[in-house]
Amino acid sequence: MDYYKKLFREHFETKMYDSRKLAEIDLTLQNKEEIHQKFLNGGIERAATNLQKMEKEPFAILGFSIGGTIGWKAALGNNTIIGLTAISSTRLRYEKEKSEIPIETLFGGMDSYKPSKNWFDDMKLPENLISGEDHEFYKKKVWAERIGENLISTEK
Repeated sequence: MDYYKKLFREHFETKMYDSRKLAEIDLTLQNKEEIHQKFLNGGIERAATNLQKMEKEPFAILGFSIGGTIGWKAALGNNTIIGLTAISSTRLRYEKEKSEIPIETLFGGMDSYKPSKNWFDDMKLPENLISGEDHEFYKKKVWAERIGENLISTEK
């Protein structure tokens, strides 16, 4: 996240949210599967609701993995969210409805949990895939720079 914070510092007012805190998941838990189950068993919805309550002014979301799914759900029926960029948010493959805000998604082409071509078609979203990359491509400096530069250029 340091790559993104450094890039955005001069261009955006940013706030960073920990998805686990938004979901009210015990931060002392270390088992990834247990944490994942907590998100699936109400945590995503709780986090989306908490995010909606925390922000009163219009804002855009850049969410990674489960954070993008939280942003997607928070945007449903919320008029303060003005845009969403969801990176490697593979749980989106289960979503059936979409907000009318501008949405961009990006997935590693080799991520076995990315949404199907049919899902992109149903959601009327372009299938933005990065060839040769897996789920955590966004943690690489080169992709952080490209994603950041793209977001900065679209704001100008």
